[in-house]
Amino acid sequence: MLKFLLLGVEVLFDPSPKRDRKDFFDREGELERLKTLSSPIALTLGLRRTGKSSLIRIALGELGLPNSYLTLESFKRLTSRTGTSF
Repeated sequence: MLKFLLLGVEVLFDPSPKRDRKDFFDREGELERLKTLSSPIALTLGLRRTGKSSLIRIALGELGLPNSYLTLESFKRLTSRTGTSF
């Protein structure tokens, strides 16, 4: 069995974002709701490491629609170095 460390603690799952539904658990309702939205823009908000990126990536993959995926992690690092706020 593969072993992964998350914040120095051994976990039984791979903590990286998922791209396939078979690797994603207990979020079927949220996934289906996201796939049925009619808005051209959807924001997914929540605490860190709760599956937001995986939810979006899996939905986009299943829909097969053209898309842009933007992560703001780089902006966070930029603002902490420069003191600039966005």
